Amino acid sequence: MARFPRTSPVPMLLRLIPLAALSILVVGCSAPRKTLSLSAAPLTLSGEFGASAGAATVNSTVDELGLGDEELGFYPRFDADWDDSHFSIGWLGTAYEGTGVVSGDVTIDGSTIPSGTTVDTRMDLAALTALYTWDIVPIGPADLGIGLGVTLLDIDLEMISQADSTRLQSDEILPLPVLTARLDFRDSPFAVGASVGGIDVSFDEGAARVLDLDVHARLRFSTGISGGGMSAHFLGGYRSFSADGHYDDGATQVDADVRMAGPYLGLSISF
Repeated sequence: MARFPRTSPVPMLLRLIPLAALSILVVGCSAPRKTLSLSAAPLTLSGEFGASAGAATVNSTVDELGLGDEELGFYPRFDADWDDSHFSIGWLGTAYEGTGVVSGDVTIDGSTIPSGTTVDTRMDLAALTALYTWDIVPIGPADLGIGLGVTLLDIDLEMISQADSTRLQSDEILPLPVLTARLDFRDSPFAVGASVGGIDVSFDEGAARVLDLDVHARLRFSTGISGGGMSAHFLGGYRSFSADGHYDDGATQVDADVRMAGPYLGLSISF
């Protein structure tokens, strides 16, 4: 199996500096309750991928490409809570590698790997999402909010033929607006919450559909850290992120329908 260079989230995070700067400005407007969290998530990939030079695309499934194994991903997140609104920004991603067989011709930038060829494939999938919601229905200790946000989706694929070492690469980065809803229930020291966001849009070069689901629970285990108002929590939940996109740059048509999902565990600090 061909060895691929290990990719790092740093290049993508550098692309996200404008979003990070926006989050700092938003938080700087007042004094919200802030939470930093970091979780680890065993993420399973499902879906399919295909590419052609204008002809009908025949997709290969993730399992056919050998990418169906679970991989460890990381989920850093920052939240800011005001009395009647909430801001969050989080990153989720990991890399998958495997060996399989393409079920149709795959053509990218004029190079083709024929159907039935054994290939080594690497797919990096990452999403950074920033959301802002306004509470519309306070229900005792629960808050129901709706809002807007943006998801920056990065799908980076590399495929190498074992027959003749033909190498295909596709790296698509899509900024997508999203609509979102959030439900939080806080009853010290335990809190649960859920959020769902998504969009279905078309643009000049193609179309994309995103659906993002996050369900989580927190249990406070320490308060008054350093003599102040800081508290620490155990954090657990489930995250599912799916993206279905079609992109045509005039030379190559790329179809990708992928979903990464799994439970996560971590720690959070509020201050």
